Amino acid sequence: MVEESRRGSMPSVAFRAVALVTIALVSACSREQAPPKRAPVPVTAVTAATRDMPVLVSAPGSVEAINSVAVKSLVDGQLLEVRVRDGADVHAGELLFRIDPRPAQAALQQALSAQAKDQAALEQARSQVKRYQDLAARAISRPTRWSNTAPTCRRRSRA
Repeated sequence: MVEESRRGSMPSVAFRAVALVTIALVSACSREQAPPKRAPVPVTAVTAATRDMPVLVSAPGSVEAINSVAVKSLVDGQLLEVRVRDGADVHAGELLFRIDPRPAQAALQQALSAQAKDQAALEQARSQVKRYQDLAARAISRPTRWSNTAPTCRRRSRA
């Protein structure tokens, strides 16, 4: 019986030894190291003073102008000069852009030429009406020629 108690105690001694070694290892690994010391932060001090401070608000959002105008050109053309920047204040009558005047000047000259041509045609029709009236009054020409020319003269004088 003594041998049985020794045999029974042998595994419990080994078990106890393994338990002690495990506890020692776990406790050795669980020790926390102290964090490294930080360097001191420099601090400066000033005397407090009373003064106005601007009020600034920083917030997300969008800004919308009170008054805005869409600028449209009455004529087509190439921009030669821009005299205003985006967002700038402008006043009534202020020159904002300069458009190339050459196409408009050419169109004006063309219209003036057409007017001169029509004026010359009107003068010619008037002189023919007068001529045919004189010839019809003297009974040299037929009145049908005068009646064909008179509506043309009236039509050209309205234009």
